[in-house]
Amino acid sequence: YIESCKRIKYMFPKGHAVAYVMMAVRIAYFKVYYPEAYYATYFTVRADDFDADLICKGPGAIKAKLDELYELGNKITAKDKGLITVLELSYELYARKLNFLKVDIYISEATKFTIEKEGIRPPIRALEGVGENAAKRIVEARKQG
Repeated sequence: YIESCKRIKYMFPKGHAVAYVMMAVRIAYFKVYYPEAYYATYFTVRADDFDADLICKGPGAIKAKLDELYELGNKITAKDKGLITVLELSYELYARKLNFLKVDIYISEATKFTIEKEGIRPPIRALEGVGENAAKRIVEARKQG
């Protein structure tokens, strides 16, 4: 690590480089030792690109969609690029023997992915056509009975 800092010769400040390296180490640590927390947090932050209907179908459906998106080559849209990243991480999650649960209006949070014993449960917002405000209203109505 110290050797790496000594080799940094370009204009990028060494302190900034150290901050990036430390953040990468933290992320890698959580990805290896606390994978459920890592994936739940990552997908909560990237919920806009998460397609719960597709991803909860399992790795076969994810792989088929990835192949379809890769076939587009340079014709791919910015939204599809974001979807590729989410699909790749979802595929990785299944490869690590973790699991997504189905969205449940009685259990799911409005906007956060939650960790349960059986897997990671997507929020209501992850459903196609359900925005953040609608998801919050569903959770509020659920609390009222």
